[in-house]
Amino acid sequence: MHGFTDVDLQGVGSVVAIGNFDGVHIGHQAVIGSAIQSALEKGLMSVVCTFDPHTRVFLQPDAPPRLLETFDQRLRAIEGLGVDIVVVIPFSKLVAEFPRANFINEFLGAALGTAELHVSAGFTFGAGGAGDVEYLKRVAPQNGFKLRVVGSVMAGSRVVSSTCVRDAVAEGRVTDAAEFLGRPFALAGEVVAGMGRGRGLNAPTANLKLENTFVPGHGVYVTEARLDGVSYKAVSNVGTRPTFGPEG
Repeated sequence: MHGFTDVDLQGVGSVVAIGNFDGVHIGHQAVIGSAIQSALEKGLMSVVCTFDPHTRVFLQPDAPPRLLETFDQRLRAIEGLGVDIVVVIPFSKLVAEFPRANFINEFLGAALGTAELHVSAGFTFGAGGAGDVEYLKRVAPQNGFKLRVVGSVMAGSRVVSSTCVRDAVAEGRVTDAAEFLGRPFALAGEVVAGMGRGRGLNAPTANLKLENTFVPGHGVYVTEARLDGVSYKAVSNVGTRPTFGPEG
């Protein structure tokens, strides 16, 4: 993971994919994979730029979206695709108010030496979201980079998006969510102490404290638990504990 001040392009330009990439679903993977493949063909560095916090979390503090994964999960998923460099843009009031031309000049140009930019059709940037694909098409040639707009990925009749993954997870449709993500949906959190009832029944349990992330709809799921690098077959309950009543 890098910031803009410590990116080493090893004397060559870069092919950049940029976005929030919440969930790193198969649509995101298409954008990132397109950049990686082009960089390999041209002998350039592949770079993925993402934001922390998620832009909508910052811009909508009173009603922030519940994210599909933690920031660390997002980084691991992006790095697992084989990109050379991941750059994290700390999203702030300053960045949110950056004019679109400045964003291109200072981020894509001066910092990253962008030779190609790969984005989804819905990508926006700059103050008020004034920068979009049509704007990029107009200014890319004069700024010395090529633009590649990567088409949507379909799952059946539906365009894969972070929203459709959230809908699937919220409704407990974990098989659909896995199809959209290209991997099983996963939760990451801190194990916290519970009432110890499972241990008393010779069935130890782990209670997870979660960040602001989506969880599946209430129910019992067959899962795999990973703790300290070791995987365990598990059954996970999401929701209440009716067997023990409201007090535990």
